[in-house]
Amino acid sequence: MSGPIIHAGDVTAQTTTALGAAITASGSLTNNSMMDLAARAGSRIIENNVAFTAAGATTNIFSFTGPFRLDAIYGIFNTVTDSTSCAAASLNVHDATNTVQLTSVAGVDASAAVDQAMLVKVGNAAAALTFLDADQVRIDETVDGVYFPTLVNAKEGVTNYVRFVYTSGTAVVFSIRFVLLYQDLSQSVPAALAAV
Repeated sequence: MSGPIIHAGDVTAQTTTALGAAITASGSLTNNSMMDLAARAGSRIIENNVAFTAAGATTNIFSFTGPFRLDAIYGIFNTVTDSTSCAAASLNVHDATNTVQLTSVAGVDASAAVDQAMLVKVGNAAAALTFLDADQVRIDETVDGVYFPTLVNAKEGVTNYVRFVYTSGTAVVFSIRFVLLYQDLSQSVPAALAAV
């Protein structure tokens, strides 16, 4: 490979143009987060922090009215007081009549989750969410990782939902900050994703 080596600190407007890259005004190639890179690739990011207290729940977390490509979805536990019984955690989409799984309906056991534990969609709809508790350092090296694109179509004329489902024998007390990266599939019919 020939050509000059460009160091992160050497990026200027001229090298940015030469690279044909959308580099932030700071000119830093080393401080770009996954979210920043996804946004530059056309993904949008939406977040919703949802509190849970029921003994099992099916909860709307995002609404949408048009088609989109779901690039990634994950949740980070916070303000955990009691998660001793949070089983069969899964994600689905619902149109007021029909339900389609985003992850395995069998779900994953997230009981005893602590603050900063994560639930991550890392595979197709047959795969369960991956649970990474924060009681110790953990990693996930799924081949596709957090980025597993899924096409989602909305039922026309109704509000559709991305939902979080869990079962529990007792009441729980925790919140989950859900983060969804997506791209609209149509300019004339945007997904109109919103936190619920």
